Amino acid sequence: MVDRIFSDQAIVDAIYAADGVVSAAAKSLGCSTRTIYKRRHVSREVAEAIEIGREIICDKAEESLMKLIEQGDFRAINLVLRTLGRDRGYVERIEHAGPTDEQLLKILTPERMDAIIALERSKYPETENDGGEPLEPVG
Repeated sequence: MVDRIFSDQAIVDAIYAADGVVSAAAKSLGCSTRTIYKRRHVSREVAEAIEIGREIICDKAEESLMKLIEQGDFRAINLVLRTLGRDRGYVERIEHAGPTDEQLLKILTPERMDAIIALERSKYPETENDGGEPLEPVG
C-alpha cells in the first residue's frame, strides 16, 4: 500500500468518524495504520484524536459491561469485582501448598545443606577481594 500525504485534519476527522478505531480510520483514508501512528509523533492534534478515540472505545466498553452486569452475567461481574473491587477485598488468592518448616528441617539435614552450599559455591569462580580472601556469593 502506497501512503499518500494526508492533512492532520483529514486524519483527525477519520479517527473520529471511526469512533477512535485507528485501523478503520486508516482504511477509510486508504493508508496504513503506521501512517497515522507516525503522524501522531509530529502532530499534537492527531495524538489527541487518538487519545480521545481510545477514551471513546473505553466508554463504549464500559457501557456494554454495565449492560452485562445488569443482566447478571457472571463473567462481567467477576471482572469488575477483581479489578474495581480490589479495595473491597475481591482479589484472587492462590494458595501454594508446600512442605512445612518442620518437614523441611527433616529433609534438609546438615549434610545436605553442606552439599547444596558446595554446589552453589562451585558455580562462581573464586575472586579475590581486598583482603585476599575468596568472595562468597551473596544470598
